[in-house]
Amino acid sequence: MKTLRFLCLLFLGSCAHATEYFSGSGSGSERDTSPRERDYTSPWINTLVAQIQGSSRLTSADRANTIQLVADLSLIASQPGTFGTFSRSVGGSSGTITILRDPDYIVGDGHVPGTGYLVDMGLEAPSAPPTNRAPTIAWMSPPTNAADGESYKVSARGHDDDGNLTQVNVWKNGQPFAFAGGGSGLDGDSGNTTSDGGPQNVTFTAQAVDGDGVSSPSISWTVSIHAPPPVNRAPTISWKTVPGTVAHGEGYTISARGQDEDGNLTQVNVWKNGQPFAFADGGSGFDGDSGNATSDGGPQNVTFAAQAVDGAGASSPTISWTVTINAPPPVNRAPTISWNTAPGTVAHGESYTISANGRDEDGNLTQVNVWRNGSPYAFAGGGNGVDGDSGNASTDGGPQTITYTAQAADSNGATSATISQTVTVSAPLPVNQAPTVSWTTAPGTVASGENYTVSARGHDPDGNLTQVNVWKNGQPFAFAGGGTGTDGDSGNSTSDVGPAVVTFTAQVVDSDGATSATISHSVTVSAPPPVNRGPVIAWNSVPGTVSSGQNYVVSAHGYDPDGNLTQVNVWRNGQPFAFAGGGNGTDGDSGNSATDTGPLAVTYTAQAVDSGGATSPVISQTVTVNAPPPVNRAPTIAWTTAPGSVASGQSYIVSAHGSDPDGNLSQISIWKDGQPFTATAASGTDGDAGGAGLDTGPKTIVFTAQAFDAAGAGSPSISQTLTVNAPPPVQFTLTTIAGAGGTVSAGGTYNSGTVVAVTASADAIHDFAGWSGDAAGLADPVSVTLDRNKTVQANFSLKRFALTTSTAGGGSVTAGGSYPYGTVITISAAPDAVSRFVGWAGDATGGALSVAITMTAARSVQAIFVSKTAQTISFPILPDYSLDSAPFLPGATATSGLPVDYVVLSGPATMSGGLLQLTGSGAVTILASQPGDATYLSAPAVARTFNAVAPVVLKYRPTARTRLQREGADGPTSLVLEKP
Repeated sequence: MKTLRFLCLLFLGSCAHATEYFSGSGSGSERDTSPRERDYTSPWINTLVAQIQGSSRLTSADRANTIQLVADLSLIASQPGTFGTFSRSVGGSSGTITILRDPDYIVGDGHVPGTGYLVDMGLEAPSAPPTNRAPTIAWMSPPTNAADGESYKVSARGHDDDGNLTQVNVWKNGQPFAFAGGGSGLDGDSGNTTSDGGPQNVTFTAQAVDGDGVSSPSISWTVSIHAPPPVNRAPTISWKTVPGTVAHGEGYTISARGQDEDGNLTQVNVWKNGQPFAFADGGSGFDGDSGNATSDGGPQNVTFAAQAVDGAGASSPTISWTVTINAPPPVNRAPTISWNTAPGTVAHGESYTISANGRDEDGNLTQVNVWRNGSPYAFAGGGNGVDGDSGNASTDGGPQTITYTAQAADSNGATSATISQTVTVSAPLPVNQAPTVSWTTAPGTVASGENYTVSARGHDPDGNLTQVNVWKNGQPFAFAGGGTGTDGDSGNSTSDVGPAVVTFTAQVVDSDGATSATISHSVTVSAPPPVNRGPVIAWNSVPGTVSSGQNYVVSAHGYDPDGNLTQVNVWRNGQPFAFAGGGNGTDGDSGNSATDTGPLAVTYTAQAVDSGGATSPVISQTVTVNAPPPVNRAPTIAWTTAPGSVASGQSYIVSAHGSDPDGNLSQISIWKDGQPFTATAASGTDGDAGGAGLDTGPKTIVFTAQAFDAAGAGSPSISQTLTVNAPPPVQFTLTTIAGAGGTVSAGGTYNSGTVVAVTASADAIHDFAGWSGDAAGLADPVSVTLDRNKTVQANFSLKRFALTTSTAGGGSVTAGGSYPYGTVITISAAPDAVSRFVGWAGDATGGALSVAITMTAARSVQAIFVSKTAQTISFPILPDYSLDSAPFLPGATATSGLPVDYVVLSGPATMSGGLLQLTGSGAVTILASQPGDATYLSAPAVARTFNAVAPVVLKYRPTARTRLQREGADGPTSLVLEKP
């Protein structure tokens, strides 16, 4: 009877490590019959082979190598009596098998206690990771059209067959619109709701990206936004031709241009001082001009007003312009003249300028003329009409006196008074004489190193001497001022080393820059006396070390640069050894041969002497005479480092020390299980040899060592046995880190090959964003295989929420988007020209045009607009008013209740503080308008005309009956005067 235990695990390594892991374990038995053998064809081995054959990550060659590796390791397990851990490799695949005894193996037929065994096998093979496939992306039924301001949604879906999808991004007109993560890794959606004003085409593009940075092709989609319905817009008006100031009686043109964006322009009207001036139709409907030419007498201000009207009765604001009419030109005034420059007295040959300034208050200056001694000198025009200059530069020789006169004239022939001035030219100065120079101290010859003085004197008969300069070999030596002006000296002391010739030069300068001739002088510096130089000495031969009884030579060489060498002497241990003369005076040698018996050290010294008694330094050398060779003795050897046992895989050192009493040691050798382990060449008395080893247990290793000398004699061989223990199980550390926004399950220490599930937990405001470090992707939990020390970090990102914005009525609002948790977004509403903002709906309240939204959840905000209310002006017919009437309110009102503005279009009246003030008699036309506000549209303007009537005294000669008739705004009225 036989019992088998079975366990098989398959570990897949990540693509980054390019390794495939397999492992399996089981048990077997060793038969106690003949032939004695072990079972190794247990089902767990067959299962392990099937897993290797079924792995898609192995190449055919790596699959065959790994199956062969299983066969090799299984063969080891089948050998009776084999226990411990064994490693093998085939090609790029490697594996380890551990065989342990099972003392509790159940006894059955053919089996005895202690013959069961437990087997664990682990394999590694190079993996060929599958090729990454790019993600794809598609639109999720976006609209093709949308109304102006209508809300619509655009979204896309990314897909990745490898499950590595990380980003699904959508852009709107090239700007980020909706960026989202990779969803489940296989599929992910990204999109937002938006609205736009038309007419326009909005282009959306989308792209998906996977964890390897590979992106899908970019796709695009166009949404057409329809144009909004048209709204009548009031016309506008602007001045086309409006002069500011014109001359008295000068003709000028005033014109205005009306414009209507809707093409409904019907009138362009211009008034002059309130009276119709130029009324025209609407031209093309979009643009129309109205204007006339006119002229006026001054001085006065003329006010023009203009307004445009469209077919719907809407009118532009009234614009006004004032033209200033200048007074008639004044009576001509004669010009005036004055001197700009008046030199008075100038030097002989000095340049000076004469110029005059003419001025005409009427701006009619035409000539500014200057004469010299009665002849034309400088004639010029009138400058800018008000001011003008005229003049020239002159140079004259003296002595003499020159008279200049000047006069100005205008365009009407009027002239200024004539002015004059006199310039006095002085007589010329006397001619300057150049200075002279001469040596005062200038030695001819000096000794080398002797101090001497060189100096020169300058002289100027005009008393203008300013510089006395001396140079030495072309370099500045002594520079001085001009002394008294007539005489001045310059010099210095110096010394030089000969032999040399030193050249000194000198020159003087006066205040007018005139220089003397350059003089020179040479000083000869003699050569110094010669100095005796001592001789030098050096060894010709240096034997160093010689054998006992060997003949050798010691000699020295003397040298004297002055040629005065007289002796070259050598001593042996302080006694004369070889004394010689000075050779040729410059070079000489001295030496002898010697033979000595060792061991011995002999000291030789040497020195050279010249005829002046000068000696060289003493030099020395030692000759070592070796002792006679001794009788050879065999070396010895001993272990210096030899451990008895080490752990499996532990590095260890084995070393031995050799000694040779004769000092002839040549090599120390160590063998490991009979094979060379290390060998070290040596010389002298002692030497060491050693090496590091590393083995996998359990096993026993025998090391041997031996030393050899130069004569070939060897020491006795020594040996040491090393036991390598079985290896302990391998463990690795898993470190887990949680990024901001969540937690992660704890790590720990695990046996090699353990698969640990790591779980990430996001807090309330974050989402899990994926793994980094030794894990990747979005799977939660993620499985981590401990085949080395690993670190895994869980990353979190703030939750994102969609902000949707929309409008109701006429206006626009800030676009929405997708924002991280806690972001504060300011949304602003903008009503159009005919609407007003009334407040917010959805996730915002209040009536302020801007509102802040805090994104702690998905938000929807709507800006509510309503149309502005139309208004009209009620302006009753005005009766005629007496000229002496007090200022009064014209009486127009707006249905909105807003205040009414008034403009006097024509007639003798003005508006002041909202009241109409009559300034004369005649017809008065005033225009009432109301521009509207945030609630009301502008009202159509209304004009009213009435008469300002002056009081009259009517005198008549009565008859029986007199009938008078007056004309008023309400038609003729008959008055009857009857005689009382």
